[in-house]
Amino acid sequence: MTVKKIYLWLVLLAFFFACNSSDKVAIIPVNDFFKSQDKASYRISPDGKSLSYLKLQDKKQNLFVEDIATGKLIQLTKLQEKNISFHSWVSDNELIYYKEKEGVRFQSDIFIINKEGKDERQLSTNAKARIRVLEDQLIENKYLLVLSNQRDSTVSDVYRLNVRNGEMQIVAQNPGNITNWMTDNKGKLRMAISSDGVNQTFLYRESETQKFKAIITNNFKTTLY
Repeated sequence: MTVKKIYLWLVLLAFFFACNSSDKVAIIPVNDFFKSQDKASYRISPDGKSLSYLKLQDKKQNLFVEDIATGKLIQLTKLQEKNISFHSWVSDNELIYYKEKEGVRFQSDIFIINKEGKDERQLSTNAKARIRVLEDQLIENKYLLVLSNQRDSTVSDVYRLNVRNGEMQIVAQNPGNITNWMTDNKGKLRMAISSDGVNQTFLYRESETQKFKAIITNNFKTTLY
């Protein structure tokens, strides 16, 4: 018997015994595929040392921070009536988050808190206006770009929010047809998209001191990536 035939028989025997093994493959319950996750929205701190996430507790989402090296877990919020709909790191030690009531999106309750769960401060207090973070990159170690309809309830303007004292300064005013705003890698507002219901126009400016200029217009027949 040649070496090749011996090798082939050994492979066939191994396959035969493997197929007749008494070990059974564990059956995964169907319910495991439909379980709701109790943790979501993971974010890593800029220094890579801490992990934040939202965790469902008593049917409300609260904010937690975990030390990656030690596994130490700290609960930052203990909400009863509202859920946290957004959170982000703004420095190695600080996070921002905002709450929302059920059925009310982009509520203006924006807070900043350190990763130890201390020094919590509310940054926005205008209950009649809606506000959300446009860019979670901290500019000059104190500013965030946010969208708010505090000037006109029908449109959202772009503001620079000072996370240290809560002051807001308008950066770009929405004439009524802007549907999206975009920043560059430094957090500067450089692009916008306007719409007349059929056509979309991309607007651009070199710096925040200049006016937006149209650079391209497309409609439902074309897609621009």
